[in-house]
Amino acid sequence: MEYYMGIDLGTTHLKAGIFSEDGVPKEIFSVNTPVHREQQGEYYDPTEWMKLLQAMLDRGEEKYGRMRGIGITGMAEAGIMLDRHSLRPLTGIIPWYDKRTFPISGRMTKEEEQEAFCKTGLRNSYKYGIYKYLWSLENSGISPESTLWLSACDYIFFCLTGELATDPTFAARTFVYDIRKRQWDGERIQAMGLREENFPKIVPSGRFAGAMKGTGIPVAICGHDHLCSAFGLLEQEGELCDSCGTAETYIGLMDQLPEDAMARDSGLVFGPFVTEGRYFGMANLSSSGQSLEWLRKCVGGGALTYDRIGEMLEAGMNGPGEILYLPYLSGMGSPLFLPEATGALLGLRAAHTIADLVKAVIEGVCCQCRWILETGFGKGEAAVIATGGSTALCQWMQYKADILNKKVSVSRIGEGTLFGAAALMLEQNTGRRPVLSGRFSREYFPEPVRAEAYDTFYLKKFLPCMRAWTSFYREV
Repeated sequence: MEYYMGIDLGTTHLKAGIFSEDGVPKEIFSVNTPVHREQQGEYYDPTEWMKLLQAMLDRGEEKYGRMRGIGITGMAEAGIMLDRHSLRPLTGIIPWYDKRTFPISGRMTKEEEQEAFCKTGLRNSYKYGIYKYLWSLENSGISPESTLWLSACDYIFFCLTGELATDPTFAARTFVYDIRKRQWDGERIQAMGLREENFPKIVPSGRFAGAMKGTGIPVAICGHDHLCSAFGLLEQEGELCDSCGTAETYIGLMDQLPEDAMARDSGLVFGPFVTEGRYFGMANLSSSGQSLEWLRKCVGGGALTYDRIGEMLEAGMNGPGEILYLPYLSGMGSPLFLPEATGALLGLRAAHTIADLVKAVIEGVCCQCRWILETGFGKGEAAVIATGGSTALCQWMQYKADILNKKVSVSRIGEGTLFGAAALMLEQNTGRRPVLSGRFSREYFPEPVRAEAYDTFYLKKFLPCMRAWTSFYREV
């Protein structure tokens, strides 16, 4: 039996998954993603990451023998600056959510933002790699000619193989990649005082582009984690991948990009998919799982276990609660793209309990998801296929079905990102795409009475309060 390994560099966990040649997951290794704080913000230590990943690689080889291939996926906008000559890190890995770049992203005019959207498919945001790169240059005083910029996954690929490369999906999240021409946007890069040589070569997603030093095991950059999930999950037209993690992302696939005006009005962002010639439309809620983790941290993670959360949600499954939660702890992504927006809890009273807050957080996240879907993907019958950590809370999925008022199917592949990366790697390099029997572990259907009550809650409470709240930030 031949085995392949997928590596997932996640915000919450670093994972390595072992898969057989037919795509069956055999074992998952996982550690908490260590994060450090400095005066300017948070960062990941690249040396620490490599030690943890090497330990997982060693465990996999000890148990399953030499891998036939390794595929890397993970967070998209996180990145690191290297010295061009020594190829040593000049910074830590700056997380995608770190806001130190906020002032730099605010320098663009509305006209420049519109022009950038037409080329990149992205709305202006502090999260993109180019802003992290510019911030690193400005705060180090180092000449751009002496540096390189890599995404976090590109850097791990470099550490394993010694090769400098990226794939189209990571290149696109720098905000200086032309999605229609499928190449670096030399004009915009030059306007920022940089050159295309400051960025790595672009190789196809999932294609073996280097070999692991010392072993010769072929290694591939499989691309953006949410896109890998979509590759593994979506099989039919009209399906949406709901990748539920720290952030929650909805992805639909398309053969061609919409016209610029249609794209701007959709509330979506766009980019190249992991298979050549295809594109995606994406909507994002930055504070999905993050909202629940924030509440757990406030209470004390040990006191508010996931079993206890499930019990609270089950007990409260009798219709909308009294508290309204607006889930913008990291700003609002889709569909308005207001990075300066903050979260809110409205309607609090002294009699409310932790259970009421837990319920409010789940309801608020699900209402935001409904608004995203109705704005970006329309009110059609698109099937929602969910994967990721949040699907383990079956009560959360039932709330989602009730509030979206549509069936929610949960993939039976619990690690959708890792499976998608492994499946892409296999298809690109062997011509075999794994197809597992039985797509879903569970399906959740809206309960009619609750769905009707949530429809009123969404239309009469969530939408008016959200619009008033976001209007305040627009005016400010």
